[in-house]
Amino acid sequence: MATHLHDHEKETLPGWYRGGDRAPPPTELAQQILSAVQRDRRHVHHPPIVRLLGAVHGVSPRVADLLLRRLRGASAAPRAD
Repeated sequence: MATHLHDHEKETLPGWYRGGDRAPPPTELAQQILSAVQRDRRHVHHPPIVRLLGAVHGVSPRVADLLLRRLRGASAAPRAD
């Protein structure tokens, strides 16, 4: 999300977490949350790949970590076991 929440510590965060030009604006997530509330949905997955990662994690956390590392780099899933 493109917010200022972590501006005070951006230099200590992994590159994938810093936002940047490709980060979606918070209004996208806000719209999805409002839509979910209006439709009485219990989950919001943003971006949509999060849903896939959750399903993969339910089957194999190790595979989910591998996929996350591939998408976001080693610091996104630092667990080594």
